[in-house]
Amino acid sequence: MITWIAIVLAGLGSYALRLAPFIRGERRAMSERTQQVLRHAGMGGIAALVVYSVTGSARSGDLLALIPTVTAITLAAVLTYRGRSMTVALIAGGAIQLAGALLLGI
Repeated sequence: MITWIAIVLAGLGSYALRLAPFIRGERRAMSERTQQVLRHAGMGGIAALVVYSVTGSARSGDLLALIPTVTAITLAAVLTYRGRSMTVALIAGGAIQLAGALLLGI
């Protein structure tokens, strides 16, 4: 549940940041440093969710629980490396993790 709350909050934050220039009327441009930070904020959020997922699976003490998580991360990494969008990588990784969890009865 915490993961979904984080995803929704990240989405709302991203939307607010995209809407901000229209609200303030482009009166002041963002600095280059701010633009750089914002450019990488989404990837940082996704990385945090991946780490949380892996450490949560590892803390469970059941190594079998790590199989779907590691498989999903590997698939998402391969898709991203091959130039697919983050959306495709997340959907494919999530589907693989869900299928693996269901197959293993986790």
